[in-house]
Amino acid sequence: RKREDGKEAWRFQLSRIEDFFGDYSLAAVDQRLIARYRDERQKPPNGSKLKAVGDSTVRKELYMLSKLLNFAETECGISLPRGNSVSKVRKPREGKSRDRRLSSREWAALECECRKSRNPWLASAVGFAVETAMRQGEMLSLRWEDIDQKRRLALLLDPEKIKTEEPRAVPLSSRALAAIESLPRSTCGRIFPVERLTLYHAFCAACKRAGIADYTWHDLRHESLSRLAERGDLSVLELAAVSGHKTLQMLKRYTHLQAEKLADKLG
Repeated sequence: RKREDGKEAWRFQLSRIEDFFGDYSLAAVDQRLIARYRDERQKPPNGSKLKAVGDSTVRKELYMLSKLLNFAETECGISLPRGNSVSKVRKPREGKSRDRRLSSREWAALECECRKSRNPWLASAVGFAVETAMRQGEMLSLRWEDIDQKRRLALLLDPEKIKTEEPRAVPLSSRALAAIESLPRSTCGRIFPVERLTLYHAFCAACKRAGIADYTWHDLRHESLSRLAERGDLSVLELAAVSGHKTLQMLKRYTHLQAEKLADKLG
């Protein structure tokens, strides 16, 4: 099981899976058992200490369980009598994508509060995230040697630290480079030597001080891709090259922004 530092979400998913399936052999993990897990995660039985979770959380946990079963079969050579039974179980529907964006006034307030934060990395991290559309885990794993300033690239080369497990080079704008150029060099070599939860709490506190509600760190990625789409001069393939999405389907929500920008140019 992957339990690397900074993978709190993975550790939580694995913990829930272990709590439920830990007493069963792999041969006993069939679709009926997996379906019961799905249902009890959404509606815990009476007396359970667990709280009900949403469809998205259940989907992620089932995906993690599927990866574990695949690993057992392909890497460990363990024969599963029914194969990977996760594929035979109905999954909760994919939730509607968030579309929260800040107004210009809210952005100014947030940037001000980030600069005033006691966390010295917050303001630069927010600026870098908006300029690069990088996932938080990818950004926090970056080391100074991963930055090619001459070619203006951030090199994500370690599959273990990338959600899609596919290495890529992220283009850096001048503002992205400026966001990190003034940062001190940490002894550990990471550009942002801060843990995910520490950054999360600092970000939430800045949002609260700025009077901003219902805004998450992942919304910065949406903001970044929305701004790129609004330029009107980037194709969906180019957006995917920046974002690291495996399929173009995930980027369909941004095509209307490109169309609106092109319509303005047409007059």
